[in-house]
Amino acid sequence: MNQYLAYAAIAVAILLVGLVVPGVKVIAEIIVKALMEFFVEIFKHKGKFAIWLVKTLISDHVRLFQHALQSRDSIDPTEKIRREAEGY
Repeated sequence: MNQYLAYAAIAVAILLVGLVVPGVKVIAEIIVKALMEFFVEIFKHKGKFAIWLVKTLISDHVRLFQHALQSRDSIDPTEKIRREAEGY
């Protein structure tokens, strides 16, 4: 997670530098405007976004626990077929 935050910080720093550089300023302004519109849309529909976020996090954690607790054969049946074909 910290890696993603570091990448986000680098992206913001590049955008801020891009707003100062004359040749890149136009592109940086378009990107900043698009990001602002994206955040406005997210906050406009924050209830739906919150529900989606909770469902996604729950689904991801359920999948993580499923993979941690079940055998490899039950998650991916091709593993069993592959092992039987290779003889181990």
